[in-house]
Amino acid sequence: MKMHERFLSDVDDPDLYWSKIEATKQLFRLIEDGGCRHRGILAHFSEEIGDCEASCDRCTGLTAEELAAEGMMRKGAVKRARPSSGSTRAVDGPPPSDDEEALFQRLRDLRKSLADRQGVPAYIVFNDRTLRAMAEACPRTPAELLAVSGVGPAKLEKYGREFLEALGSAAT
Repeated sequence: MKMHERFLSDVDDPDLYWSKIEATKQLFRLIEDGGCRHRGILAHFSEEIGDCEASCDRCTGLTAEELAAEGMMRKGAVKRARPSSGSTRAVDGPPPSDDEEALFQRLRDLRKSLADRQGVPAYIVFNDRTLRAMAEACPRTPAELLAVSGVGPAKLEKYGREFLEALGSAAT
């Protein structure tokens, strides 16, 4: 906290100074209280989501540094493990086939297009794990899409038609 106080040393107004100190403390409590960091940050802005399950250090069990390093590695190069639990868990299965990878990339492009249109981050539409599961299962009906982990009734209604069209065009 002392380091943050140093950045506020030029603030002359004592009320502003203490409100900034409190805001900083609130931010630290928000991200250090446990649980999914994405859910916590969005809750701060009155948004609600479930745990991201795949993107933050809390959900993956990896440190921020490990997540960054993993993001820089080539796809499918290594399996991730939960270092804090003592048990290992492969997050990625066998490397995807070329067709699955191409479909995954098409689904990511669709997700980005939908997210941009709505002005939301892409993971709000679907996270990468859900898109990979779609590419692997290649559902053809709303019921099959609903069976994919990460697809609930609300997202099925909101995005199902476009994703089913993309998945259907991949089969032809």
